[in-house]
Amino acid sequence: MKKNYYLILGLAVGIIICLVTGTFMYLHVFADGPAKSVNKNIHIYVSYLLTIGVIFHLTWNRKWLRSTTKEIFGKKEHK
Repeated sequence: MKKNYYLILGLAVGIIICLVTGTFMYLHVFADGPAKSVNKNIHIYVSYLLTIGVIFHLTWNRKWLRSTTKEIFGKKEHK
């Protein structure tokens, strides 16, 4: 459980970083210069880490995901 907590915390921090850097790119906060490429690189590499983190999260919770999916879509009511 502890690993899941830290993973979710890391994912939350990564999402905030991606939101901030993406907003900076959208608003052209760093229009020119090295800050623009640094911001873009941070955005790209954090998104790679987020993708890896989501894969770990789904893998670690596959039993719950499988059972919940079966519970939601597996039961068919016959009337």
